[in-house]
Parts: sequence; structure tokens; C-alpha cells
Amino acid sequence: MSRFILSTVLASSLLALCLGVEAEPAHHKSIAIIDASGLDPKVLVPVCEYVKGQLRVPVRVQHVKRFEAPFLRAFAKKLQVYKQPDDVCVIVLVPGGNAIKLHSTVERDLQMATVNVSALHSDDPVKMVKRLQRHVMRGVGFLFGLKPAPDPHCVTKHYRTLEDLDKMGMNYCPPSQGKFRAEALKRGMTVFTPPRPQVKRGADPLK
Repeated sequence: MSRFILSTVLASSLLALCLGVEAEPAHHKSIAIIDASGLDPKVLVPVCEYVKGQLRVPVRVQHVKRFEAPFLRAFAKKLQVYKQPDDVCVIVLVPGGNAIKLHSTVERDLQMATVNVSALHSDDPVKMVKRLQRHVMRGVGFLFGLKPAPDPHCVTKHYRTLEDLDKMGMNYCPPSQGKFRAEALKRGMTVFTPPRPQVKRGADPLK
């Protein structure tokens, strides 16, 4: 039994290392990002790292077997089984295929959001990563009670086309950032303090 437990722990640590995302302790309240679309790690890793870096809260990443569903809520309902007790919300990346045109949905009753990777596809990998980063940020924000913002630089702004999405900001506007932090603390999450910039001895910190 002890060998089995040790093997499980090592396997989990190896997965986190391969993803380039730190494994969060089991007791940490986390945002879960579950990939059911078979994303290339070159796309998935910067998405997860960006979300963790901007929100400054623990992020848990999990891969599950790719499957098909007729609509986005069906993906969310089927993927509920992967939600852990310490997941405050779950963002699922799914292969919507050609039949599903919606870019994403927010299922507040499930505390889950689905992101349709197929509908956001771009042959430009940088553009693809940024589209997914924006939609994961949007999903988390709406699940935390943020409202669509009129600020064109806010990632929660309404949009109509992929071209509009590509011009959108990448983060929440300052008032929404404060609301997110307050809600994260209310939900028992650890909010990390950003590191202070290093100033060399004798250097002018204003330059």
C-alpha cells in the first residue's frame, strides 16, 4: 500500500513538473483548469501560468480524456466528477467541434465555465494562447461575481467577433481586481503578494 501511495504522489508531481505549473497542496483552495481538449502543452502551459500570475491564487491543472458532447453545458455536467473539494471553481477547456459556435459558457449553478477551444482556434499560436487566456480569465471573473465592464481594456467586456476579442485587454479593470481579491479571500483562498522589484545597491529606484 505504501508503494502505491508513493507512486501516486510521484506521478502527480511529475505531471505538474511537465506542465510547468506548480502543484498546489491539497489543503489549498484552488481554481481548477481541466483540459479535455488535448491541448498542446506549448499552448496550455502559458495559459495556466498567465492566469496564476495575474490572479495570484493557487491554480490546479488536470488532463482528462478527450470526448465529444452536443453542447457546452453537457461538457460541464460530465466533467463535474473531476471537481475536487478544494476547487472553488472549475474552468474546462473542451473540443466544441464545428457544430458548437459559442465561445464559452458560464454555469454558475455548477461553479464551472466551459471554453470552446475549437471556436477560438487560430493558426497563429500566440493569438491562440491569448484568446484562451482571455476566456479563462473571463470565466473565473464571472464565476466570482464580476459583471461585464464597459472599459475596452477590461477582459470582461462584451464582444461580438474574434477580431473584437483579439483587441480586448487581458486582465480585469482596477475596480474588478479589488472585487476579485475580496471574493477570493471570502472563499478561503490564499492570495499571494506580488514580489517587490529588486533594486541594486546604490541604484536610483526611480530610474
